[in-house]
Amino acid sequence: MGRLRASLDTNVIIHFYKAGLQNILFEFFDEGVFIYEQIRNVELENHGQDVILKVDSDIDVGRIELYTDCLLYTSDAADEARS
Repeated sequence: MGRLRASLDTNVIIHFYKAGLQNILFEFFDEGVFIYEQIRNVELENHGQDVILKVDSDIDVGRIELYTDCLLYTSDAADEARS
């Protein structure tokens, strides 16, 4: 299987973490797991309070990469995000 990466939306994050199956994400998407900062800062704050500490822990240890506007709008990051 080729190398895979994923950008996660709010529902995917909440469902996997509530089910305790978040490790599937890190095993399957070996190129990385990414979330956009607005999903973390707005959507999970509003709808994912029961999983946000676990998500933050995975961000802190580098299992999830937090994408910011700054990263998305630099040419290298934008090219990478589109590929």
